[in-house]
Amino acid sequence: MTRVVKVCRSCGREKLLTHHGVNCSVCLARIKRHGDAHQYAIRPNHLEPYLRIVQRVRERNVHLNWDAIHSRWDVVVNHAKDFLAEWRAGKAIISYHRSGAEAIVTLSEKVDAKDVIDTAIAMYLMDEFEPNRFQSFVAFKTQLVRAIRKLDKGNLTRHRSKHQQGQTSTLNELHPHSVEYIASLIVPTLGVVGAHVAKLERTKEEKEREEKNAMYAELDKLV
Repeated sequence: MTRVVKVCRSCGREKLLTHHGVNCSVCLARIKRHGDAHQYAIRPNHLEPYLRIVQRVRERNVHLNWDAIHSRWDVVVNHAKDFLAEWRAGKAIISYHRSGAEAIVTLSEKVDAKDVIDTAIAMYLMDEFEPNRFQSFVAFKTQLVRAIRKLDKGNLTRHRSKHQQGQTSTLNELHPHSVEYIASLIVPTLGVVGAHVAKLERTKEEKEREEKNAMYAELDKLV
């Protein structure tokens, strides 16, 4: 394969690229793994504050039929199962899509629907309150799929960390086309719930801020 020195489109540095390439190997690897050359992984400590918000939402809304909301995940799983059934019946399908469907079915067998829904909502909350966290919509979808797949410990590989004591876990990566397929099922189905909760929480926060500012304004009038 011919390699020439070019300017990487993502990082802007002169590096060896393939003849028809526009990104260096480092940026290309980040694009495949995270959805964007400038996107960083969403770690559990990043997501934890938003999972706590989701828990508070559940506590405030115990009257809701949460099973109906959890069934949104069942829609995704059933679609994947039907897709695999067609493949087993002899229908030609894209192998990357098959891998994505298999990942969904495996996840459904090991992870509770509640945890999947909570993680999806937490990701949409993060996107609402930290809009600069995600470099693009593709990066958001990629991180959403990664966060949900991390719920299954079987998707993680533990190894000794080079930079800190003890062990760390890394996600067993799927091909980007498989991730894209999973996102194409999750975003339209679970995204409705996540985006709605995020919008309500934003409205609630703004109302509380306005009430607090009004209180301080009145306190300033004290003599």
